[in-house]
Amino acid sequence: MAKTKFAQYLEERGLNQTQFIKLIEEKTNKRFSKATISNYVNAKHCNILMENAMVLAIALDITLDDLNSLLNY
Repeated sequence: MAKTKFAQYLEERGLNQTQFIKLIEEKTNKRFSKATISNYVNAKHCNILMENAMVLAIALDITLDDLNSLLNY
């Protein structure tokens, strides 16, 4: 199975999915469930509320445009 763009991005940053989940849980005060985070990493297209997208982008230190390109391609 081919890696998603998001999974490739994490790999480039030296993170695996488990490390990414811990990072997001720490940075967002466990706002997202592990299943939700896994879905973002593994899905080729994700629908996400703007408020959640902003929180996730801040946690990753990327722009909303960059996050959108990772979630939807």
